[in-house]
This record gives sequence, structure tokens and C-alpha cells, in this order.
Amino acid sequence: MSANLVALIEKTIHSSFRLNRERRNWLLDHNVKLHSPSRHSFGFSLDNPHIPAFAFFSSNPPARIAKMCDAIVAVSHHNKSYIFVIEQKTANQNAYRQQLMNGRLFCDWLSGLFRAHKYAVGDLVFVGMLIWKPHRASDKETTRPRSRPEKHQLFDYFFDVKNRKEIYLQDLIRQL
Repeated sequence: MSANLVALIEKTIHSSFRLNRERRNWLLDHNVKLHSPSRHSFGFSLDNPHIPAFAFFSSNPPARIAKMCDAIVAVSHHNKSYIFVIEQKTANQNAYRQQLMNGRLFCDWLSGLFRAHKYAVGDLVFVGMLIWKPHRASDKETTRPRSRPEKHQLFDYFFDVKNRKEIYLQDLIRQL
């Protein structure tokens, strides 16, 4: 059932919003690589200044309404569905909450549509992630992140990852 959610999201989101992919890896800005534990994953970004994600919004919506997180990655792993809502900051890591909130609300709306129209999506685990200062990661740094999940008002689990260019989602999932 969890692979079904990934397929539903992939069928719903237009291809121009898909993240670049390299095998099981989703590629983010600043050369950050998210290693997916499964081939059943889908990554996209609605944060593109050249393609309006919400074309029905006016050219000047109320402040913060049209802001979106940098990436959303849906992963099916061991028959569970995980939605990673991701924001990257190279400076001022405290200015991330609104983008993550909008990403979570978008995922809630999308999963609500799937449920309302009787598409099986099962239980979802929402994981928020702040990746900050990724451009400062050392090329010599090869260890996997040791971040611990934190409490967060919007997410079941939240990770604050600093100075990492490679993030192994399976390691994070194991901690949940």
C-alpha cells in the first residue's frame, strides 16, 4: 500500500517539478544528495521562481502564502510511507518555519484529496528536515549524519542537519 502513495504523488505532480535523480538519489541545491532506501520514492520541488507552483494565485498574494519548502520526498520503505518535507538554508537557519509549514499543509491537502477519492494511502509519517549551511561541508567528510529526531509542532519527527552534502534517509528512518 505504501508504494501506492509514491505512485499517486508521481502521477499527480507535473514532471517539470520533479527533482533531479541519480539512481536512488535525489539531488538538491548546493550539491546535497538524499540517498533513498528504496526505489519506491519520488522527489519534487514547488519552489521554482521560473515555474509558478500555484498559477491560480494572483501576482501579489498575501505575504508568505505562496512560499514553499525546497523539496518534498515521498518514500516507501518496509511497507510504510514517509513524507520528508525539506528546507535548505545557507544562512539564517531560523527563517525556515513558514516554508516547512506550507510544505506540510500542501502534503496534508494532497493526502486528503487521495483519501477523499478513495485512493489507498495508508498511514503517513511526516518528517520535517532543515538542512543548513550545506555548502560548507568538507569533501573529506564521509560519515553519515548522527542527527537525532526532535519534537516539532508540525511533524511527527524533525531533523536539523548541518553541513552535510549526503543524507541517508534510511538512517533517519531507522531512528523513528
